[in-house]
Amino acid sequence: MSDPHDYARRVRARPYGPEEFTAGGVTCWFHGPFAVLTLHGDGTSLTIRAAADDGTSTCAALAAMLTAAGEGRPAALPEPHHLVCEGRPPLPAPELLRLTVQPTPDGTSLTATLADCRVAAALSTSDTRLLAERLHRWASATAR
Repeated sequence: MSDPHDYARRVRARPYGPEEFTAGGVTCWFHGPFAVLTLHGDGTSLTIRAAADDGTSTCAALAAMLTAAGEGRPAALPEPHHLVCEGRPPLPAPELLRLTVQPTPDGTSLTATLADCRVAAALSTSDTRLLAERLHRWASATAR
């Protein structure tokens, strides 16, 4: 999925979107069978990509994790390795080790952990719910 030609082929095969929006410290972009999330933390950012047609329920699990966060519960994505981190060529894409949400006094912290760094994006409760709802809607549309 990290090959640019494969990416373009899959987008052309399922042409819906694009839609882009920002929810707190996360910019989300839906394009074809991909949901791309960029987490903006303390001076750092990380872009991760989920594919609706990867044969797993990663998109639904991501939406469920954010739904839990919107309800004030901590949660973790069960299989974060199904998400692809965007690498900076010529470096290989780093592996996502953990993706978690944790309630905070101001909303939610969405944290991505890689071997060499950690990026935490802040979301208000309403931003968390918006992101969860849009991911649910996108995952439902891609399942058709």
